[in-house]
Amino acid sequence: TYNIACVHALRDNKDEAFTKLEKAIDMGFLRPDALQEDPDLANLRDDERFKKLVDKVKQLQDQAKKTKQKDA
Repeated sequence: TYNIACVHALRDNKDEAFTKLEKAIDMGFLRPDALQEDPDLANLRDDERFKKLVDKVKQLQDQAKKTKQKDA
């Protein structure tokens, strides 16, 4: 799903790219570094939705780390 989002971003289909990124996140994609560094997503970074997605991924990543620590 992440790769499909990249294809949509490259084709400048921003709405569909964001939809697919949301789905990837819902499926467990927790890599804010990839979102911020992937050149395929460059045209999305000026969109306010992108910042919100990165913030969401960071928050989910933090929650996952806390859960993992708690279970250890």
